[in-house]
Amino acid sequence: MSSQTPGDVPGGPVVNHGFQQFGGHNEIGALAVGPGARAVAGSGAVSAAESDPIRAFVEEWAKRLPELQQEHSPESLAEIAPRVETVKRQLDSQQPEKHLLKDTLASIRAILEHGLGGVATTALLALLASIRF
Repeated sequence: MSSQTPGDVPGGPVVNHGFQQFGGHNEIGALAVGPGARAVAGSGAVSAAESDPIRAFVEEWAKRLPELQQEHSPESLAEIAPRVETVKRQLDSQQPEKHLLKDTLASIRAILEHGLGGVATTALLALLASIRF
């Protein structure tokens, strides 16, 4: 059985048919098509412009913790606290990992959104909404 597809000429140049998908869902970070093509998805590093609102969130978290203790159950805060620590460690590292920050902040947002509400929660959710990757 031949690996050629209609339109390929034996002994001729290889035809690159690119990415083909039928149905379903797929996310592609980078795709290179053609001879000598290179796919570059980015460094994954966090820029200063991206880290500033994240740092503002972490600072606001620390400032609002007493209010949060009134607004949320100890269990909810016990879920959020280690995630905030993960964010801090990433921001303090030489090369923070964007994907890790994005996922961790999304999980913090989900917990806050399903909490009891309140002023501190609303302020933190507003800061989270300002973070763009």
